[in-house]
Amino acid sequence: MKRAWAQGMQLVPGQDFVSASLSTPYIKIDNGREDPSAWSLPLECRNFHDNRASAIEFREKLFIMSRANVYRKYGALVGLSGSVGNAAEQEYLTRVYRAQVVKVPVFLSTCTGAAPFEAVQREVSVCDGESKQLAKVGEMAFENRLKVPVLIITDTRAEATKIVKELRHVAEAKQLNPQDVVRDVSRNMYETNVEQFKENLFKVGQAVARGPEEPFRISVTDATGGRGVDYRVTNPQADKHGGLLLIITAVPRVQRDWVQYLGRTGRQDNHGQWSVVLNRLDYKNDEEKHGQRLESGTAVETILNWGNVSSKEQLAGLQHDYHRGTRMNEICEYLWQRNLVQQEKDREVLVQLCNNYSKMSISQINQCAAQINGCNPQDIKTVAQEVGSVPGAIRSNNLTQVAKSWAGQARSIVIAVDRSSSMMSQDAHLRGTRRSRFDVCRESIMDIFLHHVDDQDSLGLYTFETDVKEVFPLSQKGVHKAKIEQMIKAMPGPSGLTKFYDAVLSAMTQLKERDGPKYLIALTDGDDNMSRSQPQGQLVAEAIRAGIPDFNLIVITVGSDVKKPMIEGIKRWCSMVKSTGNIGTYIGADNPAELSNAFAHVADLLTADEGHIED
Repeated sequence: MKRAWAQGMQLVPGQDFVSASLSTPYIKIDNGREDPSAWSLPLECRNFHDNRASAIEFREKLFIMSRANVYRKYGALVGLSGSVGNAAEQEYLTRVYRAQVVKVPVFLSTCTGAAPFEAVQREVSVCDGESKQLAKVGEMAFENRLKVPVLIITDTRAEATKIVKELRHVAEAKQLNPQDVVRDVSRNMYETNVEQFKENLFKVGQAVARGPEEPFRISVTDATGGRGVDYRVTNPQADKHGGLLLIITAVPRVQRDWVQYLGRTGRQDNHGQWSVVLNRLDYKNDEEKHGQRLESGTAVETILNWGNVSSKEQLAGLQHDYHRGTRMNEICEYLWQRNLVQQEKDREVLVQLCNNYSKMSISQINQCAAQINGCNPQDIKTVAQEVGSVPGAIRSNNLTQVAKSWAGQARSIVIAVDRSSSMMSQDAHLRGTRRSRFDVCRESIMDIFLHHVDDQDSLGLYTFETDVKEVFPLSQKGVHKAKIEQMIKAMPGPSGLTKFYDAVLSAMTQLKERDGPKYLIALTDGDDNMSRSQPQGQLVAEAIRAGIPDFNLIVITVGSDVKKPMIEGIKRWCSMVKSTGNIGTYIGADNPAELSNAFAHVADLLTADEGHIED
């Protein structure tokens, strides 16, 4: 909570959140977009601090369940469905859930002397434009209502409302009662006038008046009414002429929805029939994507095939989510069965892992889970397969450090900065203004301290010229913040030569005594010419080879006065550190104008190892 509070105070308006009004809570910005449903504990803290909320809502996710993993624990499960999906979906259910599809015969086909009637296809038309589609639907509906009830199934509520309005105009022109002849059974009608909806539904299959032709009503619904609604037709004359006629204005791309649509007619022992009238423009993107033009005779099969292709693509994408979720389910079961998340730091690792696993690889999930005391992922059997991480999501090459940060382990950060005379060179830039190299360093160090060091972390600062000087020892930010700020601002200006190697060794010696993650950030703009005991940095190399637990190294060189042999030696240090699984990074700012960008890179590395995983 302390870390979330500190992070909340550093959130930037317009970048991290927006304000809808002066009194309502801030809205989180995710991937550059406002997301009113997104929750963030730092933002909750900021809302509370700024009097935008009277309380802090705390959410804690401690278990990930994989539905497929749970299903597989049962010896057998039996389920019934009127539509089990297209070929791609059935293949997925078989492979992931180990499901077997058994087709149960239609009830009437099992009865002696009775047989079900399948809905009969009448016409499939593809119209060029909405006006032609509406005209065709109206013509077909009014022609057929003279013998059978008509139900028009549209794609959306708005389409249903539009067609009701258009057909009532036609009915009025034909001197019919438009409110009675054209009935609205859409979701909109249900939500605005449920009693009228019930009356309309009751009259779907009834004739308007008795007579030799017994004309029927035209009813209009949306996709919701195309599934699960029983439209009763008991009129024997209607059944004699083929039964309830469906006019479908948009074929769904999902097979199970199409089956549901057709199931609205030909029910029980009644006949049924259907026609399709499409607007080509509704399928323009599909035609372009698949390189195939809709034709009237084969439009239904074409659209359903497009849906099958899309399902395959979507299910292929779900494979990554499935394997990550399965692995998390296995780990969560292991942890809770053994009661391994009672300690605060272990609980925090699990919470963060549950929040971030969907972007991680299986090996990264295991690496972070291993930081929970008593958890050895190698002992947890798995059926999950490695799928890799979401590209660009994991900004740190050191997931162990990320997990330790999640567990609340404070970091020790020492910065060793060159204060030799050459640092006075006025060839650096900061926010578009020419500045000295040293001024840019000082302000960049302040920025890192204020925005990328947590309150529980400790910061130490060394400078070096002819001698190595400790500006201040490792000091906890939360306790000594004001004093540290003052000492960074008061750093004396450059003078003297360059004792780089000894400064690095002194910083490493101080870090070696600390527990938890350790970071050394060193910067120089020239070759070392004062480290007499290690003119090539031999003692630093020996200390790295000897090993410092959780040690991370970032080195910046500025300008062209740092010669190749020294740079190669620094790169070897970084390579040795990186081989231990920690951060070992060399940043060369050959053009001093790029110095502020080099520090921005350092800030990114520190932010990544604060446990941040990008969306």
